[in-house]
Amino acid sequence: MIRKAAGSRPFGVPGAFILAASAVLLLSGPACGGQTESSSATGRADDYETPKALFFPGSGSEEDSEEAVEAAAGAASEIVVYLEVARTQQEKTQGLMNRDYLAPDHGMVFIYDHPVRGSFWMKNTFIPLSIAFISGSGVILDIQDMEPHSLNPHQPAEAYMYAVEMNQGFFAEKGIGVGDRVRFESIDPAS
Repeated sequence: MIRKAAGSRPFGVPGAFILAASAVLLLSGPACGGQTESSSATGRADDYETPKALFFPGSGSEEDSEEAVEAAAGAASEIVVYLEVARTQQEKTQGLMNRDYLAPDHGMVFIYDHPVRGSFWMKNTFIPLSIAFISGSGVILDIQDMEPHSLNPHQPAEAYMYAVEMNQGFFAEKGIGVGDRVRFESIDPAS
């Protein structure tokens, strides 16, 4: 069953995604990056405005209908992560650059208003990261590991609408893989 946060409003995304009203930052663009005004390099929970994603390991399904997404997400255990999001182009370019720490259950989400094929790199990024590329319906399309300071481009074979960066190995350690479902909460991309 999909839970709907109080005061939430749909963002034209069916099924497993719920985007709720909250004051957060929106990140988009080809970079991994650094600090924003609302965070520090510590990566502690109190550095975030509590937007989050719920990952459902083992929830992959051949069918991408809203009913299939709800059934798969409802049957799987959820893993909650807390996300930082950026809105301005400067925040999008900065991303997680120049940080020396990211808490184990924290990361950054890049949100696009339409499917994109942009790539990510690790210029000036000190933390090894894994990135999950996610479709508009909440299906993980690809997961890639990224090495600090690398200028190698990372992009999936398919267009995506969301990208989530976490500490390297997070997705594998939690059993989260390609085809699994994701639901975002407390993120309002329209603000």
